[in-house]
Amino acid sequence: MSDELDRVLSAEELALSKDREIERVLNCCPWDYYSVLGINPLKKDDQLQNQIKKTYRKKTLLIHPDKVSNPKAPHAFDRLKKAELVLSFDVPENESEIESVDETSKLYINEKKRLVAIYNDAENRLLRSKKIMEGDNYSEEDYQRILALVTEILNEEIKQEEIEKNFQQQQEAKKMAELKRVQQERELKKKLATKWEDERDIRVNNWRSYTNKVQKPKPKNKKKTDSSKKKVLA
Repeated sequence: MSDELDRVLSAEELALSKDREIERVLNCCPWDYYSVLGINPLKKDDQLQNQIKKTYRKKTLLIHPDKVSNPKAPHAFDRLKKAELVLSFDVPENESEIESVDETSKLYINEKKRLVAIYNDAENRLLRSKKIMEGDNYSEEDYQRILALVTEILNEEIKQEEIEKNFQQQQEAKKMAELKRVQQERELKKKLATKWEDERDIRVNNWRSYTNKVQKPKPKNKKKTDSSKKKVLA
């Protein structure tokens, strides 16, 4: 009985730990891939890339949608996959090396590069303001301050990008509307020109009929003329 109870409690604890991990992933800033994986990139660790792979495998096994009943699992799982995908790229020191890779890889490399730069920026800001203490490894409290600032910077940048994207979309929509208007005008002019040519014969015939009616002399009244002559003779 005790063994069965232990198994039940163990299963319940595992289910709870899976749910907690799913909530943790979904509560992270979606663009902070280090936070999504629960990795501190500022910690002095030469094996950071290996840690990323190991952590990803461990966490995906824990919350894999095929093994978890939580309906949020697929969304959390997708975030883990995206985080591992971006962070698995090595950022070349030479910009020319970045330009030589394919467009998809370039996108992920630049995304990781930006995230690393934001972490460094957040760290330096807090150090200058003396809100964290400098050292080889930060305390959990200081690290949470860095994470909070990273999230703030990321959200601000993403917001700005969305504003620029919406502006570009609006400009593109205006441009497309103008092109459509010009195209419609051209089509209308073309239709009118075609109609004008198609009705040329009708216009010519109408004009001829009109001119014939105007220019044709009226017939003289013969009886009236004869009567007038008789009056003159009398």
